[in-house]
Amino acid sequence: MEHQDFKTVVLNNITAKEKKVLDQNKKEVQKRISQKQVSSNDNEVVKVQADKKLGQLLSQARLAKGFKTQGDFIKELNQKTKLNISLQIYNKWENNKEVPTNEQIAKMEKVITVKLPRNKKIKIDN
Repeated sequence: MEHQDFKTVVLNNITAKEKKVLDQNKKEVQKRISQKQVSSNDNEVVKVQADKKLGQLLSQARLAKGFKTQGDFIKELNQKTKLNISLQIYNKWENNKEVPTNEQIAKMEKVITVKLPRNKKIKIDN
C-alpha cells in the first residue's frame, strides 16, 4: 500500500512564512496611509496636514445635528452618500487618530450641513 497517499488536503492554506510576508505588507500600507505621504514626480515628498480640531468639530457638528451616537450618524452617512465607512474608522476620525480625505470630509458636510476644515498639502524638502 505504498502507492496510496493518506495525507489530508487543505485548500487555501497559508503557511507561516506567507502570513508573515502578508502581515509585513499590510503594516507598511497602513503606515503609509497613516503618514499620508505621497512622492511626486520631482522626488518631492508631500505631506497632508489636517486641522487639529477636526475631530472635535466632527463631534460637535454630529451632536448639533441631532445624532446622539456615532452609529446613528454612520448609518445616515452611508445611506445618503454611499461612503461606506465603519464605526471604527469614524471613531478614529473623531479621536484624531486618523485623518479623512478631503472627499470624505465633503461628503460628511452634506449630511451635517456644517462647513469643515480641509486638509492641506505641504511640500517637504529632502
